[in-house]
Amino acid sequence: MTPEMYQISEQENRESQQDQRAEEWGFATLELAELVKRWGKDAIARELAKRPDAMPAPFEKTCGMCQHHRLNPEHCSLRAAADLDYISFPATSTHAENCQFFTEDCPF
Repeated sequence: MTPEMYQISEQENRESQQDQRAEEWGFATLELAELVKRWGKDAIARELAKRPDAMPAPFEKTCGMCQHHRLNPEHCSLRAAADLDYISFPATSTHAENCQFFTEDCPF
């Protein structure tokens, strides 16, 4: 398999995974809408408050959450190899918090 064919195959695979996550999120929001319709927001909020994970830890960016890093892990490595001052390698969560290229990979 040539590098170009591999790259095309990987891109198609990533796009398929992104489509699947977006579809799953769509179904989840429909299910949530049905729960709200049946039980009401207050009842759902009370149940969520009972869960130990109802108050998540503060959001901390990591390189693994970045669309650029997920689509092309070499993205940051190449910048680090070029000694660009805004890149620290290996990438750390501290780096992700300050990275001007961070784009969250999230379906919603």
